[in-house]
Amino acid sequence: MKSISILVFVLVFCEGRYLGLVDDVVPKFMLHTTIHDDIVLEAGESIQLTCSSKMPGSVSWSYPRQKQPNEVEEPTVTILEEVVNENGADQYISKLIVANITTNDTGLYECSCMGVATQNVPHIIQAHAAASDVISSYDVYVFVSDPTELFQEEHAGIRQPLTGFSRSYVEFPCAVNNPNTTVELLDDSGHGNFIPVPVDGKKCTYDPKTGFTLSKVHIRDSGAYTCKATYGEYEERKEFYLHVLRAF
Repeated sequence: MKSISILVFVLVFCEGRYLGLVDDVVPKFMLHTTIHDDIVLEAGESIQLTCSSKMPGSVSWSYPRQKQPNEVEEPTVTILEEVVNENGADQYISKLIVANITTNDTGLYECSCMGVATQNVPHIIQAHAAASDVISSYDVYVFVSDPTELFQEEHAGIRQPLTGFSRSYVEFPCAVNNPNTTVELLDDSGHGNFIPVPVDGKKCTYDPKTGFTLSKVHIRDSGAYTCKATYGEYEERKEFYLHVLRAF
């Protein structure tokens, strides 16, 4: 596992413009990304996300570690607040720093700013909390790669049951920790004959953040399936049994 630390600055600004920050320590490698670009890091590295607002105390964070059970080993998570004066106007900076990341840190990182106008701000999600309040949200997806843990969710050790209804869709939770992982959905209901399900963008689609989706399933789609993930010399499999019910 690498020991080099990588700081990733996601410059996300609630007032709709970029702000340069100078850190005391210059990392050996620095990745600059724009809103909604995905980031791929190695387990053991560090990430720093920055969000700014014109209002004090208006920035809040959402990140995968907040949703993990308490027994999961907690890395170093730090949120720093500071004020920078630019051209006579205060900018309120919030930094989320997660050190020694693991595959449990794969997921969506979101910065939300309360009470900020949203005109001419690209790539935002708006929700109205009250008549006069606006919540602006900015997010970035982070993949934490570890060749010993290809899937985001560990295999339960048994064939997991999935249930769907005819003419609907079914999701196979085969999300991975590295988007460059090769993933196949195999139909293995043919008594040991593993047949790859074609990812045609219609009947079957794949997203490394969620997994496979089979659309407009029929009762004849019921059976055993396997997700096979390959990255270099590493391979993992997850097994499922799909039961499609007749829709009423």
